[in-house]
Amino acid sequence: MKKEVKEREVIILKVALFLFISIAIVLPYLVQFSVYFHERGHLVTFGKYHVNASYEADYTFTIYNFYFGDVGELGRVDYNPEQYARLGKYQKAEINIMGIVSDIEFLILIVIFICLANIFAFYMIKNNKKINLNWILAINWILFIWFLALIKIIVLNLTDFSGDFFQLIQYLK
Repeated sequence: MKKEVKEREVIILKVALFLFISIAIVLPYLVQFSVYFHERGHLVTFGKYHVNASYEADYTFTIYNFYFGDVGELGRVDYNPEQYARLGKYQKAEINIMGIVSDIEFLILIVIFICLANIFAFYMIKNNKKINLNWILAINWILFIWFLALIKIIVLNLTDFSGDFFQLIQYLK
């Protein structure tokens, strides 16, 4: 009886440790990765219109900025304001829209990966093949929390006054 209790305690400890590490450490770096592509969407469009721009990110404070700072501190594009001022309102709008488009593309990719992991698990179970469901559950969990974090960031980007959406509305006035 004591052996079974110890085994359960070890399993609970492993699950708790996995959840803590995935939420506290892995999630901020996954979001950092998607922020890079969000900002890259802006950066590529700046390049399309010959506006000097550069990407800045602080990878050493990723966890701090994710939980205690501002998500905007995970990375941002600095650009030449004079060159930017010469752009038309539709060109400025395109620059803003490309970050949101990048976020939506990431959401679609995450959903595709979740589907593929579950289809693979279903196939393996249906054909009575050996499979470690712990890995499938871990991958699903990590992709799911990344998906939720990206939805939160997109909502903030669409509703915050300093977000891409409100800047887009300002440029289209």
